[in-house]
Amino acid sequence: MAEKRTQQRKRNRNFTKVFDIDTGRCVGRLVNITTGGMMLMTESPFERDATFNFRIVLPRMFDDMLDIEVKAVARWCKRDANPDFWGAGFQFIQIGAEETRVIECVFEGFAPVR
Repeated sequence: MAEKRTQQRKRNRNFTKVFDIDTGRCVGRLVNITTGGMMLMTESPFERDATFNFRIVLPRMFDDMLDIEVKAVARWCKRDANPDFWGAGFQFIQIGAEETRVIECVFEGFAPVR
């Protein structure tokens, strides 16, 4: 599959939790993120092209914010090398200017994905 990303992904080493706003359930941990999307490590697979409202808990408080909310569509999902987990990629389809700024600032210092 051809690479479609245009932004450098930043690897998250903080075990940041991501919640489905509609169910309130923790759906996984953030692996990497850009202002265009994210990858999660999950215990259950996601249906491709399904849309979700997520709440991402920030690894540290930023401007009195503890989390951000985004709307995303699942672009891919595959079993991880550890068969107990799945990797899932999401494209943000609705993200506010404030959420974009938070991602750029909070995740700025994270190591780039190679």
